[in-house]
Amino acid sequence: MPLNMLIRNAAMNGDLDKLSEFKVADLLTIDELGNSALLIAAQNKQIKIVNYIIAETEKQNEQSLLRIALINISKSSHKNILHVAAFIPDNTEILTALVNAANKLDIPDYINSKDLEYNGTPLHMAARQALFSNIQVLIKLGANVTALSKESKEGAQDGKMPIELISHQGNKEQMRACLSYFVKETKEGMDYFEKRYGLLKGLDAKEINEILDIESEAAHTNSPSAQFISLQHIIKLLNSSPANSYFLNSLYTALCHINFVLIEEGF
Repeated sequence: MPLNMLIRNAAMNGDLDKLSEFKVADLLTIDELGNSALLIAAQNKQIKIVNYIIAETEKQNEQSLLRIALINISKSSHKNILHVAAFIPDNTEILTALVNAANKLDIPDYINSKDLEYNGTPLHMAARQALFSNIQVLIKLGANVTALSKESKEGAQDGKMPIELISHQGNKEQMRACLSYFVKETKEGMDYFEKRYGLLKGLDAKEINEILDIESEAAHTNSPSAQFISLQHIIKLLNSSPANSYFLNSLYTALCHINFVLIEEGF
């Protein structure tokens, strides 16, 4: 049966007084759609409610119910509560509370749990929406930045790392911030960046930022011709940079991308 409407509304609106009238077992009850008071609160950024429910499970010795609520995969969304929370902009407090609760319950590798639709982790969810603060906190909490998802339900395409999904959503500023964070703060992000454009270790921060600007500008237009123009600009930047010893390798990598675009355009 559906979630009790009093509980649902209280969780959605942050009405702690009303929720405190119920046992924590009621708040962790999961309906046929996979909803619980904990999930509703997480979706609506009600951190006080989330913290209250987590704290009450220990007081009322209901940790087993909390474990079930954390790992439960919704039949409708094919995701658990952490995946859902990762989709909500600036939901860092909720994400932190959920991961800390899972760690305390010794749920193995919870932060990298996979959904049943795209085999994606919470970091994939945040990256797909270019949610910078969520990406930042998930990485700090230990998210695997090289985890691979499927890009179709059938799994026909190669798996994608979170950084490869960033350009698919969000505005230019969001994409730039997310790409920049991956490249500058994670070794894997820099490795991906170098692989995409060649050996770029000779570039300084300003030049890397300029490439990121070009990349996010072209990705935002989602136009093959814009991608072609962006790669022309990147080649010029690489050619004029101090990293001349890396230029030929970078040029070759960029030309491979240009060749692909030309084929797609029918040239």
